[in-house]
Amino acid sequence: MSEFEHTQIVREMFDAWNSHDVARYSTVLHAACTVEWTTRRQSARGDLVGSETASAAMRQWLSVFPDLHFDVEATASSGGRVVASWRATATRADGGLETRGCSVVAVQGERIVNVWSYWDSDQMLRHLSEPQQRGSERDVSAHRVSAAS
Repeated sequence: MSEFEHTQIVREMFDAWNSHDVARYSTVLHAACTVEWTTRRQSARGDLVGSETASAAMRQWLSVFPDLHFDVEATASSGGRVVASWRATATRADGGLETRGCSVVAVQGERIVNVWSYWDSDQMLRHLSEPQQRGSERDVSAHRVSAAS
């Protein structure tokens, strides 16, 4: 397969996430794939083996963040691996959140065999553990830094 085709398979994975289609996600994964993630300072880490386990994890993420969406900002492909940098957004009852990260994805044949994802979870974890209250000293939404500063 070409590097372009590898990239298309990775984009299909993100499209499945964005359409919240667990069955579609499962079809791009090899039955024995591994999905791993590490966040900044390894505050959270996960290792999943198998497309069924990865699909169950997807369902769990979507139950917490029902409108989770990934914007793939850039991709690079070489030697059967695709690197995708992305921005994830979601909302909850107490507001929205955003995090940036990247995934390194190994493709063999027409299936994904490994996914290693890395992201800075500080903002997401802070949002989940300390919901902002409008008007509080933690609410920085009204503070702007002037470009002339």
